[in-house]
Amino acid sequence: MIRRPDFLEHANGCLGVNEMAGTITGVSSCAGKMRRLLGDDAVSESDDMVVVNLPSGQSIVLAKSASSGLTSLLLRVRSFDDLGALFTTNGIEFEHDSEGRIAIDAAYACGTALRFTEDLPA
Repeated sequence: MIRRPDFLEHANGCLGVNEMAGTITGVSSCAGKMRRLLGDDAVSESDDMVVVNLPSGQSIVLAKSASSGLTSLLLRVRSFDDLGALFTTNGIEFEHDSEGRIAIDAAYACGTALRFTEDLPA
């Protein structure tokens, strides 16, 4: 989804974006735009959600809401050990979620919940 190399060089060891989630105000309008951009096969639509699945395994989930915005990211990192050490040094509280991913509260990331994995997109 994000191709610029300078976006992928971080002290936290981030290598890429596996999943993005957000909110949209118009499901049909958004789905139409995504179909024009990515093709019909990549986009599924319901009354309250648009899901985009890319050939790379990356996904975008957009739920209907009164306002639009980014709500969460699942980022792939090189090493949980390095990420945990960086967060500890910088005073960022984190936990391992039920899927074994590292999660930080949205308050640490300008309102966007961040989760981290070492796995490639499924």
